[in-house]
Amino acid sequence: MDTLIASSAGFFTFMNYVQFHPKIGNIWMRPDSTGSKKIQLEGLMPMIKAPLMYNHFWKSENLDINWLAYVIGFNGVYYLYRCM
Repeated sequence: MDTLIASSAGFFTFMNYVQFHPKIGNIWMRPDSTGSKKIQLEGLMPMIKAPLMYNHFWKSENLDINWLAYVIGFNGVYYLYRCM
């Protein structure tokens, strides 16, 4: 259960990072045809699939847009915290 919480925290951190980063932004919350912002998770799906399909998402300069790096990192920090 603790691993699920740490993984979820990592994934939600990734979601917020790609949404609010000035160079990436507007991935899952976009304006619709009326101009009001709506949640559109289909914009997030290519970002979720990308690390599983493309090797360059595992290079150090691209780890900030790799959701698996966030999940692994949050679980690692949680594990180290638990060992203390």
